[in-house]
Order: sequence, then C-alpha cells, then structure tokens
Amino acid sequence: MRKAWKDPDRCARRSALRRALCANPIRREQMRKEMIRRWSIPEFVQKFKKAINARPNFAELRLDQLLAKEFPKEFSYTGNRALWIGKKNPDFAHRKLPLVVEMAGETIHSRPEMEARRRYFSRRGIRCVLVWFRDLQYPTKVQARISRALTRLKPTVVVAKAGWKEAIPA
Repeated sequence: MRKAWKDPDRCARRSALRRALCANPIRREQMRKEMIRRWSIPEFVQKFKKAINARPNFAELRLDQLLAKEFPKEFSYTGNRALWIGKKNPDFAHRKLPLVVEMAGETIHSRPEMEARRRYFSRRGIRCVLVWFRDLQYPTKVQARISRALTRLKPTVVVAKAGWKEAIPA
C-alpha cells in the first residue's frame, strides 16, 4: 500500500487547498459554526478528550507537586480539559472555592494574553493566580501568592451551580 501522506507533492497541494479554504471568509464562518455545533454534542467532546490524551507538561508537574505539598487535596489538575469555564480550560482548580491557578511559560504565553485570561475568569467571579515558569524557582513566593488568594476567598460559602462553583457571600 502506498503511503500517500508521505508524498511531498500531495502534501503541498493539500496544504495550499487548506490555506485557500481558510482564507475565504464565508467558508471560515461555516467552519466556525460547524465546530460550535460539534462542541455542543457530548459524544464529540468525549471522543476529543480521549483522542488528545492531555497530560501535564514539565512546568505543570512541578506546580502540581508544590500544590500537593503546600495545599494537600485542595487543588486538582484540570488542564486535561476536565473543567471548562466558558471557553477556557484552567490548569488547576480549587476543589471547593472559585479559584484557579494558571501555569504560564514565557516562551509560549505573553503577559497581555495571560492578563486577558485572568480578566476572563474574574468576570465570571473566579479568582485566578498566574504562575510563570520562572516563578517556580521561588516556591515560597508562589505559595505565598496562592495563600493570599485563598485567605481572600475563605469567608465565602460555595454552592455548586451549572457545572461550576459560584461564591455567595456568607
């Protein structure tokens, strides 16, 4: 059997076709609507989660170790798409309080991008602590930032609602 995907000419033709389709605004809008439709089907979401087999990267593993040591059984890793808040998937979420911890690598994420992500969660009533990769060199500072966020949230009562936890003042 011939491996068509190894043929460089075929790959170049398919790549050019894909670029042409994506450049067409009408076609792009059709693809956007189709993806919205697909993501509303639970079976599609389940298959997608299984197919990507998302696991924590090196930085997320280090942060997970820190969280497990300093805050045992309080945070869970949700970067495997276990929790969606609107259209965003946080890296770590507190099990009871509306608090998420986002791990950001400087080579991949920009500061404005991560600040926009923090505002996105904030508008939904969820406090977001950003941890940059270089911050992992100073675990006590990371722990202090997360502890500060936790103490600000402690006087709230948490009620499960619509798949996420919303804080209601006590």
